[in-house]
Amino acid sequence: MIDSLTIGGNYPRVNTGSYTAAITTEGWWTIGSYGSGRMADTIIVSDLDSSRHNYVRFHVTWSYGNGGITVVQSGRHGVSTIPHLRVLYNTGNPTYGGVKIQVYCHNPNFTLYVRYLGDQIDGWGSSDRFSPVLENTPSGWAEYNRIDNVNEQGRLASSGWVTSNSQMRAPVYYDLNDTSYYVDPHSTSDSALRIRGGALHGPNPTWGAYLLVG
Repeated sequence: MIDSLTIGGNYPRVNTGSYTAAITTEGWWTIGSYGSGRMADTIIVSDLDSSRHNYVRFHVTWSYGNGGITVVQSGRHGVSTIPHLRVLYNTGNPTYGGVKIQVYCHNPNFTLYVRYLGDQIDGWGSSDRFSPVLENTPSGWAEYNRIDNVNEQGRLASSGWVTSNSQMRAPVYYDLNDTSYYVDPHSTSDSALRIRGGALHGPNPTWGAYLLVG
């Protein structure tokens, strides 16, 4: 198995590695970090334990104080073990102080597997590789962004925006904070739309009036 291969020029480079940790305590485990500059990486976190079998593959980027996470593949058989991902920034130096990559480990005990696939080109580094360590939120660090429930079946998620230049389709759209609020445009029910606040419609294209409901 190749663990390190570099090809010159603007071509992807293989810079992989695998680590494990015995998860006996629930909390935020740091699985990677990077100092100042630009970083791009692809990481897989998983477990192989009975009645669990969680898997999440994601991309992470960081560029001088800005970055995010995109989940591209996920799933699990049973008990949830790796539900959340996040990145932390250095509060003392947000631009040049680096980043920590963390996964929330839930329902111990199990073994966490971390596989770094390498995603960088010239000018972009990869995260530092090491055995996962339980850190939660260390002093001097704060949450930059996160994604919750990343290990649900076939999840595609981003800690930033998800956009399309054509169409985005779904039978029902739910509020992320409270799924009792939703819109089901095809429903014939009198509760096809449920929102907590008011709704402002308009202006009407003919006479320019608005309709406020709520």
